[in-house]
Amino acid sequence: MQRLSSVPLGYQPGTGWEYSLAADVLGAVIEKVTGASLGAFVTERIARALRIESFVFNAPEAMRSRFVQVTRPAQVTVALGTGYVPVVGPEAVPFPQTKGTADFDPNRAFSLTITPAAPA
Repeated sequence: MQRLSSVPLGYQPGTGWEYSLAADVLGAVIEKVTGASLGAFVTERIARALRIESFVFNAPEAMRSRFVQVTRPAQVTVALGTGYVPVVGPEAVPFPQTKGTADFDPNRAFSLTITPAAPA
């Protein structure tokens, strides 16, 4: 979060749009304010309230067939239209906005043990 907060705006608010890491920042704020993990907060306050039964941040291996294959841009630029290629293993992809990297890993969603939410 510290590195992300030091990155200047790409353009003035209202003059452009692009996907961002805003959800990551919001997740960190929610964790700080509630003292709970983002997964626990979403399960309790959103998924249960909407009666969503299959929400997880970390999925069991049995769910793998329900996931879309992880891809990355064929050429790592900010420009669109370079096409996409599959990611078959952990890969650090340059992330120009932060001058860092984004870690793409098709196994990440399956790497942690999950605790199913108790019925509401």
